[in-house]
Amino acid sequence: MGSHRRFDARTLFEIPVNDWPCEPLEEFVLVFEDGDTMVTNTYRTQVSRKLWLPHDEYLLLKLFKRHHIGNGPLTNARIQDVQSAIVEDVHNAYGEDGYNREELWRHGYYSSNKLYNESIIEYSAYIRGSSSFDYQELYDYPPIVEIREAIKPNKLSIEKGYDRAKMVLERDPLIRRNPIVSDIRAGLIKMEQLLQILIVRGFNTDVDSFVYNKPIMGNYYAGIHDPAEAMMESTLAAKAIIFTGAPLEQTEYGNRKMQFTSAQVDLLIMNDCGSKVLTEIDITKGRFKGMDGLNYLHEETGKLVALRQSDTHLIGTKQKFRLPFNCAWRHHNCICRTCYGQLAYNVPFGANIGHIASTMTQSEISQQVLKVKHSEASASSDPISIGEEERPFILPGAETNLIRLNPRLAEKGIKLLLRSGPRDGVINASKLPILKKADVKEGLSTSRFSQFRDATFEVPSDNKQPLRYHVSVSRGARTAFLTHQFLRFFLSQSFRIRDDGFYHIDLADWDFDQPVFELPNRHGSMKDFAAEVEGTIRSTRDSSNKHLGRLKQLAGYDEPGEALLDIYELIASKVDVHFTHVAIVMTSMMVSKTRFGDYRIPPLGEPTRFAKYDHVISGRSMGSFFAYQGGSKLLETIESYLIVDRPAHLLDPLLHPL
Repeated sequence: MGSHRRFDARTLFEIPVNDWPCEPLEEFVLVFEDGDTMVTNTYRTQVSRKLWLPHDEYLLLKLFKRHHIGNGPLTNARIQDVQSAIVEDVHNAYGEDGYNREELWRHGYYSSNKLYNESIIEYSAYIRGSSSFDYQELYDYPPIVEIREAIKPNKLSIEKGYDRAKMVLERDPLIRRNPIVSDIRAGLIKMEQLLQILIVRGFNTDVDSFVYNKPIMGNYYAGIHDPAEAMMESTLAAKAIIFTGAPLEQTEYGNRKMQFTSAQVDLLIMNDCGSKVLTEIDITKGRFKGMDGLNYLHEETGKLVALRQSDTHLIGTKQKFRLPFNCAWRHHNCICRTCYGQLAYNVPFGANIGHIASTMTQSEISQQVLKVKHSEASASSDPISIGEEERPFILPGAETNLIRLNPRLAEKGIKLLLRSGPRDGVINASKLPILKKADVKEGLSTSRFSQFRDATFEVPSDNKQPLRYHVSVSRGARTAFLTHQFLRFFLSQSFRIRDDGFYHIDLADWDFDQPVFELPNRHGSMKDFAAEVEGTIRSTRDSSNKHLGRLKQLAGYDEPGEALLDIYELIASKVDVHFTHVAIVMTSMMVSKTRFGDYRIPPLGEPTRFAKYDHVISGRSMGSFFAYQGGSKLLETIESYLIVDRPAHLLDPLLHPL
């Protein structure tokens, strides 16, 4: 660092770029206003200078190291990080009410626009691209060739090959100057797509998302020449066409329905409601990103502090948070900035925060449905995730699509109850009498004889009446069926249907190492995921507090904190989402537990429950309901005229213009 000249960042900022005392590509030490330094060059500092427009307007704003693009790859994400840092430092310099945030956003927009427009002209000499020769270099690179030739046509081998290829492409110094490698390391190319070009295409799915039994061992660079593999690969294009039709329409309509109810939470109030109600949350690594900016109670100071992404020491701890459904102003259809968190400073004046929340929660799901052709990598059936409340009853099997029973069930004398009937979630009683134990061989499709969305466990109790727990054994659109092992065991019993409509199965002689339920070898599509999220929030099925598993609906929760964690983790398993937005959507579904027929969001402190979507939409403003569907039915229903306290809604002017 001593061999480099030193320049003051503020000095360079205040003089025209053409008058800078440094050479065009000179490396130097840049000194920032807080004394921090970095070794960089003229080019990168000139690019950073274009993002410093707010520094002209906000005189108290100092130039910090994090306002510089740095020496790494210049990506959209890096530019956004710099602009976010500038916004945050303006906020810190002027206080919560000392600046106009929309004016600041305008400066940020102009500076980024200036960067993109001027860079095209000023730095055109530095623009490079890639060609087929660059791909050829990688395709023939010995480590890549070795990985490709070692891959066998099975899931484990393909996954290991992909992992080894990733290591080479991300870390091998000998190919760092290859333009494609540079783009990969800069995050400009998706790794999954490059692996399909250089290694093997891998497993593909049919249009119904069922995974083909055999992988495509060809790749996109050398071509897919095997006729069977070519036909399997072609289904991806067919799937993309299908998904842009009815599935996308259904997903978008689901988003629209959520916006009607969420918009009930209207305004953000830039004051503190003073609520003392806090929700304790276990901060895990998976939740941490989605909690950025939430206000929690600092144990030492006793004051509310915003959680930052730099506060990694909080991972693994439990903290008490202020959340939107804890807001004292929620019954006025408003949320204060403290309960909303630091995201409040990203909300435009007068914006409907409920609409923002539902849009931010659902939009990425719709985008993934639209981009199915470009986002699918080598497919596999989704592994079964089993929650803590389910584990006393079921556990993952030896393979990703198998479920076994917890061995402790035998010790406690618990029985497995399987329903019989004509619908999903039953044993097909009509086919069982013709089926013998000897007929149940590995080649037999046992899904023809059983389909289960949940299983029921009967637990002995001190009372005469045993307790029953319903545990979900399905995941999304994947409905479970009995394995060959358990079906043979079941047929060896003296089975009969009881008066309650269940087969009662004694598990005393069952081998608990064997799987009981099997899920189809089906890749979970974003269409299925969108339907699962919508169904959970809208509570489209009857809910029970004794129903354990992912099928539990929002209306089945008593504790908002528990519901928040479950729904957040459901959504975050596929797309990025923030706790605040999920909490706002939940708040919009809150109603009084004691005032029957009152579907307004209740005041803080009043016993609450989560209502079903159909009840909320029909029990609130006519403006939202008539924009939804079935307005004539509401007019014909006597109960609708008994609800007199209907809250105002954003869409009311459509029915009664002011």
